[in-house]
Amino acid sequence: MYGFPAVIEPCLSAYFRIKDELSLLNGCVMWNNRVIIPVAARDKVLQLLHESHPGMEAMKSIARSLVWYPKMDSDIVDLVKACQMCSINSARPPKNSKSEWPNPERKWSRIHIDHFFLENHILFIVVDALSKYIECEIVKTLNSSDTIDALKIILSRNGIPDIIVSDNATSFKSAMFEQFVNEVKIKHVTTPPYSSASNGMAERSVRVIKDLLKKNISGSIKS
Repeated sequence: MYGFPAVIEPCLSAYFRIKDELSLLNGCVMWNNRVIIPVAARDKVLQLLHESHPGMEAMKSIARSLVWYPKMDSDIVDLVKACQMCSINSARPPKNSKSEWPNPERKWSRIHIDHFFLENHILFIVVDALSKYIECEIVKTLNSSDTIDALKIILSRNGIPDIIVSDNATSFKSAMFEQFVNEVKIKHVTTPPYSSASNGMAERSVRVIKDLLKKNISGSIKS
């Protein structure tokens, strides 16, 4: 890496503005925690983000937590506007707002957590309810001890939230997990899978993470 040229061409101006926040990780150029997507891979990334037709704002939020390239938001707007399924979904009446999770007033106030399996690994995922920012850690088992260790790592980077939302998995319902959240003064809310206000936010993020990792956008699953 030799930095930027003395004269910045227009195609590099967006990168130059964030030059002090760029880094190299496993062969990928990163802007903080987001992978910068090269031109050749942008259509594929947009397809992955759009696969479940999450809607324009949700797609932007998920993309902003994982990837970046100049004019990415504009490409998302064009893609969603041209999609017939997204148009149908956006025309549907909204769900009863009383059954939905309200938006928190600040980032990292409420987080949603879950586990999922990929390539013989168990991963623990945390999603911020406001920004849709995603954190992920590999864990050895589904037990509460390993779950707490992974959660501690993520909280050490982002701070302590007010609320944690999970399903009723044993790792989240154990006395050990309840003791931990009580010690750090986090309110723990569990939701049944049939509830309209269930842990769908974490589940949707799991699908996005799985798709990105399967396409190996940022290297191996452990990178």
